[in-house]
Amino acid sequence: QGAVVGVSRRGKVVYFEAQGVANVKTQAPLQKDAMFNMASSTKPILGVAAMMMIEEGKFKPSDPVEKYIPEFKDIKVAVFKEAAEKAQFKKAWELVDTHRPVTIHDLLTHTSGISGQGPGKSSAKNKKRDRNETLATWIPKVAKEPLSFQPGTQWGYGGGLDVVARAIEIVSGMPFNEFVQKRIFDPLDMKDTHWIVPKDKLHRMMIFVEGKAGSPTKYFSGSAGLVSTARDYLHFEQMLVNKGELFGTRLLKPESIAMMSSDQAGDLFAKAAKGGAGLAFGYTVAITVDPDLAKKDRNAGDPELSITWRDPEFDPDQLAFFITREFWKSQRRAGLPMMRCVLASRMWPRASPCSCRKEPTPHRSGIPHEKSAQVNWERDPCSSAVPLNIQSFNAA
Repeated sequence: QGAVVGVSRRGKVVYFEAQGVANVKTQAPLQKDAMFNMASSTKPILGVAAMMMIEEGKFKPSDPVEKYIPEFKDIKVAVFKEAAEKAQFKKAWELVDTHRPVTIHDLLTHTSGISGQGPGKSSAKNKKRDRNETLATWIPKVAKEPLSFQPGTQWGYGGGLDVVARAIEIVSGMPFNEFVQKRIFDPLDMKDTHWIVPKDKLHRMMIFVEGKAGSPTKYFSGSAGLVSTARDYLHFEQMLVNKGELFGTRLLKPESIAMMSSDQAGDLFAKAAKGGAGLAFGYTVAITVDPDLAKKDRNAGDPELSITWRDPEFDPDQLAFFITREFWKSQRRAGLPMMRCVLASRMWPRASPCSCRKEPTPHRSGIPHEKSAQVNWERDPCSSAVPLNIQSFNAA
């Protein structure tokens, strides 16, 4: 359907364009200020908020969650009964004690056991939240559910980051949404980033469904739910590239950015379904540690998709951000390599040629990928590009 692409070089935006349409029926062109459901790209926002609390000594990664949310004390783990391990039929599991308490570190790395996978299925996603629920009322209910595995033994996607959001509320004395607004959105001039989209901005949303992202809510999740623009999120990502500073304001120390974007989960993420060889997981973000081994280029499953590229070794001052809706469904295999080469040609114009020169492969509509993406470049996007050695601040 369309995409908004931004590229910055040495702190300045060198490319910022919208491609495609905002509405398939009307064929109205996509605007650069279009507002997207950020889905899991909400998570790095939570990650930065958590790093602020770590910096300020409000909590430590090693702290047990029960120190701040007592309901997590003595939480159980659901394990399959030996005879029923393969069958996984209903009620074929039992509860056992945890080997150790769940920590803030576990939550930030998705290794807490609060996951939608496994016998316990203790993710908040598997329970229906009332529209009046808040983090304060909901998270204690999460603590009553069993973990899906022992803390620190597996990587499992789930609702653990909302527990961190609640811990931030407790130690900061502020509602999570107000904390993020004051400490992150306002300093970074993220004027179009909201959990609840104002009525006068709803027409700018790529898609709005009542009760979904952008709707009135009392539950401000640290896992998903934010709506934003490419401009706003580029500000956020530029702050990360600048090692915690933007517009003369420092949000985090360089050491905190390094901690957030370093491998914190060992080989657990590489072994997980969402991970793979060459990939690792920091605090709320996936990172590529070996591009030659890494084969997973993007997140799967979200109708909206945001991707960020940064290469700290080749050129630490470069940043590329790509946000789209409905773009990858019919061309996910050819789309990303093509876009990677396009961005590389803009970011490193004198680099050596890459190997992305291939004839466009038609998808089922019969339109070549380049035309369907409506990317109109002045020159062959592959003519001066280089394969990227990527470290990604892409939410996993």
